[in-house]
Amino acid sequence: MGHVRQPRYHNAVIGVRGSISPAALLRLVKRLERGAGRRLGVRWGPRALDIDILDFGGRIIGHPARETRPGRLILPHPGIQDRGFVLVPLAEAAPHWRHPILGVSAQTLLDRRPALRRGIVALPNEDLVLESRREPRPSPAVDRPRIYLAGPEEFWPDALSLGRKKCRLAASAGFEGVFPLDQTLDLDGLSKLEQARRISLANEALMRTCDLLIANLTPFRGASMDAGTAFEVGFMRALGRPVLGYTNTAADYKPRAAATRARGIPAGDCDGPGVEIEDFDLAENLMIEIAIRGSGGTVVRSSVAAGTEMTDLDGFRRCLDEARRIRLAGR
Repeated sequence: MGHVRQPRYHNAVIGVRGSISPAALLRLVKRLERGAGRRLGVRWGPRALDIDILDFGGRIIGHPARETRPGRLILPHPGIQDRGFVLVPLAEAAPHWRHPILGVSAQTLLDRRPALRRGIVALPNEDLVLESRREPRPSPAVDRPRIYLAGPEEFWPDALSLGRKKCRLAASAGFEGVFPLDQTLDLDGLSKLEQARRISLANEALMRTCDLLIANLTPFRGASMDAGTAFEVGFMRALGRPVLGYTNTAADYKPRAAATRARGIPAGDCDGPGVEIEDFDLAENLMIEIAIRGSGGTVVRSSVAAGTEMTDLDGFRRCLDEARRIRLAGR
């Protein structure tokens, strides 16, 4: 890519964890490049060090066709799928990593375009030397299955605290919890419609990077579950991935809907006497619970103390146990 006549170079892909923001990470890698002696020159020409951020937890930032300023962060990196010197080491380091927009793994992207391997020579790990000293190599990290944590918790005042607690529980069960509010989107100066569009696309992209979903189905703003969570359940079901759910209200959907009606139908709601309420002895609308069951998952019902419906995580823990069973079964 770019200028052909230049010395051969080493390329590598690494994965890191931390609490830094995407913008701060970009500033950091630019400082590292300058510290290594990189200076402005011909685009794609030889350089002392070039660090690209390929992905940041599945987030979508910027747009390749609109962001033309040098150094502007675009995620995922727009050249991943076209560069063999990126895909070859990426597929070796994280073959199951999924492209946030394309929704396929690094290995699949490489397999689809075998010509990208041409001219790339893989170096044995023992040939890589840092500062002329051989460093002990750490044990390779094991990719943990990623669980998308769906639910209305993101609207709670302590949403981040709830999300972090769920992520810790997921980690203790051998998974990586992915809480949608973890995403950092640059929404400044955008219309409300454009903000909504970017949030929606970012959440869809994030779900594509996950292996399964656990949804909080506890009733929210009415007799039924959160509408956005219902969409996410259907989205993951359509991707063919396991979906599990829990609700901290043990009653069936029908008596809940009837009780909501009895309390008074709000203006603008088309429910009313004589309008049928479905009755299948399910916890939710049949399209939700049957989708979950069809994916190999289950709906966990619990009865919890009043006021703890959104914070009691016993049902979530039981879903994690079920998720481990599903993974062990190889679904």
